[in-house]
Amino acid sequence: GDAPTFTPDAFVNVTAIVAYPENYATWTADVMQNYGGTITWVETGKTEGITVEAAGFMGEEYGLIWSLTTDGDLYTLGTDRMENFDEESPAPWADWGYADAVKTVTLDAGVSHVGANAFSGCTNLTRITFLGDAPTIGVDTFTGVTATAYYPAGNETWTEEVRQNYGDTITWEAYVEEGGEECAHDFQP
Repeated sequence: GDAPTFTPDAFVNVTAIVAYPENYATWTADVMQNYGGTITWVETGKTEGITVEAAGFMGEEYGLIWSLTTDGDLYTLGTDRMENFDEESPAPWADWGYADAVKTVTLDAGVSHVGANAFSGCTNLTRITFLGDAPTIGVDTFTGVTATAYYPAGNETWTEEVRQNYGDTITWEAYVEEGGEECAHDFQP
């Protein structure tokens, strides 16, 4: 769809490839800036080495970008609270028929809330990676999901109270980036 308005710090400390829809006149060079991070903008389906199946914006202020690769990797980038979802208003990947395609999810450090029912029904989801402080996590976020969720070792916001199942079976594991650095965004479990 049309390009949204971004705040100047929408992608602070984010390094990402962001896909935008082709053939939309509102996606201009003025819109495709770094917004505090290092952003590479590419047309949907034309990322080198990565094929983006679907992408879009979400969040209470539309400050989050999500993209799903043809390999089933879902990335949520930006700084915002993800809205809560339900049957009448499902998460965009579910609404577009991609729930079964989601195999992994990576949530950027700027995601402060993971919406209720966000990944409900993503039955092939097996790995979830959180890249920063513990967000609030909505009710039944992972209903129908059996997965391992990875969170940054040594980050005190990841309490036992936060590390719950949220609707199904989530196994929580702390990770440390290669070389001992915590909060890895190049982490590969």
